[in-house]
Amino acid sequence: SLPQNPLNLRPEYGPADFDHRQVFFATFLAAIPFPGRSGLVSKVTQGWQVNGIFRYISGDALTVNPGVDTVLNGSAAGNQRVNMVGSPVSSAGAAFNQLYLNTSSFARAPLGAFGNEGRNAFYGPGNWNFDASLFKTTPVTERAKLEYRFEAFNALNHPQFGDPNTTLNAGTFGRITTVATVSTATGARVLQLGLKLIF
Repeated sequence: SLPQNPLNLRPEYGPADFDHRQVFFATFLAAIPFPGRSGLVSKVTQGWQVNGIFRYISGDALTVNPGVDTVLNGSAAGNQRVNMVGSPVSSAGAAFNQLYLNTSSFARAPLGAFGNEGRNAFYGPGNWNFDASLFKTTPVTERAKLEYRFEAFNALNHPQFGDPNTTLNAGTFGRITTVATVSTATGARVLQLGLKLIF
């Protein structure tokens, strides 16, 4: 984002807009052993595989803007900042349509003055997600095989909260009213069945 005051870049030293302090991915793949390795029984008992992907990403770096041109220089209000007078994040944690920010910790700067809030001075809520799948591979001929797939995205149906509203004069300022939009986030649980012929 652009600096609020091009003549004073010292307040611009801070986390990048895309900064995430923690990112963790873990995957597993395991073949499930069953008895019966020959004959017709093996068509049912063999070829099972379970898979999973766990992902955690910490919150976005955020800045509160006043929503109006308080500096009176005609620049976009989104580049201007407010005065931070207390701890920015509420201790209540993340919940949909609840206050995530301590709204009393932010105040509009006096007209004609720049706010004291630093660039990306706090972070939004982090998110985690778990996807799981169950595969069954069955040989049909020497070259062909069928793969049955059962997949569960956001298998635990865990909520994925978006960032709070960071515009000071908005009616929903400080509240989380959206779901996460990072590329690895999902919405509610999605179940999917598939059948693939491999030859």
